[in-house]
Amino acid sequence: MIRPEYHDNAIRSLHAVFVWLRALAVDKVPYEVIVKACDIAEELPTLFGRTEDMTDYFREGLGELVQVNEGFGLALEHFNGRAR
Repeated sequence: MIRPEYHDNAIRSLHAVFVWLRALAVDKVPYEVIVKACDIAEELPTLFGRTEDMTDYFREGLGELVQVNEGFGLALEHFNGRAR
């Protein structure tokens, strides 16, 4: 589960992840970058359904995405409540 106080931020951050993935594809970045980002991103929605608190793990996943491509920083900002 994602803690209730982060639920809306997590949804906004997932939206930002998908938007940025599309942008990477349109910009024709090397497919290895997109595949690596997808490998990380595909797990994030599953964390909502877990019984244990996965909020920090969700944030870490977003941090890993930023390491893949800095454009995912907006997703992390959404999660942390710093973006609108």
